[in-house]
Amino acid sequence: MNKVWPLILAVGVSISVWAGWEWIQAWHRPASARSLDAGIVHETPSVLQTFKARANDKGSLHYLALGDSVALGKGASRGYAAEVADRLKQHQLPVQLDNQGVSGQTSSQLWTALRNPEMKRKIRQADLITITIGGNDVLKVALQHSHPWEAISSFDDIRDGFVHHLDQILTLIRQENPSAVVLVTSLYNPIPPEAFYFPLAEKLLDNWNTALTQTVSTQPGCIVVQIDERLRPEHRDWLADQVHPNTRGHRLIATAILNAIGLDDTGSQLADAGGNGRSTNR
Repeated sequence: MNKVWPLILAVGVSISVWAGWEWIQAWHRPASARSLDAGIVHETPSVLQTFKARANDKGSLHYLALGDSVALGKGASRGYAAEVADRLKQHQLPVQLDNQGVSGQTSSQLWTALRNPEMKRKIRQADLITITIGGNDVLKVALQHSHPWEAISSFDDIRDGFVHHLDQILTLIRQENPSAVVLVTSLYNPIPPEAFYFPLAEKLLDNWNTALTQTVSTQPGCIVVQIDERLRPEHRDWLADQVHPNTRGHRLIATAILNAIGLDDTGSQLADAGGNGRSTNR
């Protein structure tokens, strides 16, 4: 197992890239942004304006968090989903959080779970959906091999299977709910730069996220949230263990998500700057 873990970690978590650039540009325009259609001027509402309108209409926003142990909040006293909900509330946006994260979940298992009628109902109800998935796709395959290089040789097949399931997941979400804001977090690299396998990890994870980005960008209103700029390998005070972010790490992820929907909110992040927030809860 000790021989396998370095390369499992190198492949099982990934660095991030932006996706759905045109949607990001539209969402980050101020409310006064305008477009012309047959000589008629139209206002382009921001995501926050849309959220405020929905909250006024429905009483509160429904936030559905999907994915693996990071989505669940493992490694932290409070996961990023709870942090996002609380910080939206601080901006006068009432939120009802439904965290459906499952520790150890793969993309295939998430796809299966979402086909359940009750999960489809939750999707239809949601105004905001975040997804963190993919690390366990590599991890579970790697653990089946006696030598780590055998897992590396299967990388293309693992990546292609993940992309296939991610496309199914996003297609199902869009079929059930065409209007929800869907944010897919790319994964991050916890490998220290001084490790001899760090360059390999960077190359594999960049390859993985390129495929992830291409898949997400084909779906309207779906973007990848860039979190690698906040969870930097050279600054490891955001890790609870070898893989999972601690409370500070989850707050940094929450800030990236809030920025992606147009909210420049760094207050909670800065407030936690001095604490690791390590947790033994699993």
